[in-house]
Formats: sequence, structure tokens, C-alpha cells
Amino acid sequence: MLITTILVSLIMLTVWKKSVWVVALLLPVGLVELLYLSSQMTKFMKGGFVPILLAFFLTIFMGIWHYVQKERCMFELKNKVSTEYGYRDVLEDHVAFESQLVHQLKEFVRLESFMLEAEGTGEQALTVENETYMEITINATDEDAIVEYRAPSYSTQEPEVTGEIEFIEEQREHGVIYMLGEAEVVASPRASIFNKVVVNYAYNFLRKNFLEGDRSMPIPPNKFLKVGMVYEI
Repeated sequence: MLITTILVSLIMLTVWKKSVWVVALLLPVGLVELLYLSSQMTKFMKGGFVPILLAFFLTIFMGIWHYVQKERCMFELKNKVSTEYGYRDVLEDHVAFESQLVHQLKEFVRLESFMLEAEGTGEQALTVENETYMEITINATDEDAIVEYRAPSYSTQEPEVTGEIEFIEEQREHGVIYMLGEAEVVASPRASIFNKVVVNYAYNFLRKNFLEGDRSMPIPPNKFLKVGMVYEI
């Protein structure tokens, strides 16, 4: 409690830029905590060591967690991807995005089948619904020319393509797939023994036993996907 009060005072001065007089309001709290600590020290052998021992281990756990999180942030800064060859598309309407994604996926299946068929037979045109792959109409007058272009929604009657498209539609009707990012933090092979013990054993023990993660979310296993990343610090 005394350590927390001291750290909060430092944050108020350095981060929040509060006045010294505002920080001084914590002085009575610090005096009470100091009095409590001294009373525990005077009764150390009669049971006063218990809260001090608990505070000692709690401080160690907090220190381990802070150390690994700080090293993890440094790893991200050193290995971050520039916002220039990164993913920056703005997804405003998820329903429209989903429809567009499924449509483009089905078009890709059809086009891929057409390209494979063209390679095998040498044909360079695809006729669907009595329409050619590209239809261009030119309406010319003495003053201007109007060019109309229409790309029909081509399809093919191949059973494989039909089966793939039906599979896409079925999967879309099944609903949302939930994705959860999960980070694994390990010590670098070149790290010291102390760093390996802190990261590989102490920190991972705390993370696995004190973070609920996906266990706190009632998500069906068949709709749940984990995407992981390994941090070497």
C-alpha cells in the first residue's frame, strides 16, 4: 500500500502534471500506511510477517509482469510493419463487406475454372446465358460516340464449380467465425538464465493461471479460431 501511494504520487507529478499541493493531499494516506507498516514490523515475530510476506510476493509478481510487458512492447517497436505495405482498408459496413467478399470469392472460383478450361482446350472465350464474355456496343452519331460496356455475370455448369459455390453459400449461412489473437512470449536463445526463468516459467505461469482468455467467452468450438504470435525477448 505504501509503495502504491508513492508510485501514484510520482505519476501525478510527472505524467498528470499535477501541482505539488495536490499531491500533498496523499501525505496523510502515506502516513497512515507507514504507521501500519511500522506496527507490523514491531510484531514481526508474532505474526506480523504474514502481510509483509504477502506484499513481498505480490511485488515480485507485479515486477515480473511489468518487465515482460515492457520487453514485449520493445519487441513490437523493433519489428513493427510500416503503415505504407500494411492493411489500411476502412471497413465501415461489415454487412456490405461480407457480401462483397463472398461475391468476389464466387467470381474467383468461376474465373479460375474458366482459366483452367481455357488452358486445356485452347478456347479463349466463355459463353454464358447466350452472352459472350465481353459485349461492347457503340452508338455513333455525327457529334459523339457512346460506348457501352457490359461484363455479364458469367458462370459455368461444371459440377466442381457448382459444388464450391454451394459450399460458400452454406458456410455463409452458418454465421460468424470468431478469431482471437493470442501471444506466446518466450525468452530468446541468447538471453541470460535469469531472463529465461522469469519469462519462460514465472511470467507464463502467471499468464496461464490469472488470465481467462477464451474460457470467459461462451463461443462454440466449431466457430472459434486462434491466431497466435510468438515474441522472443
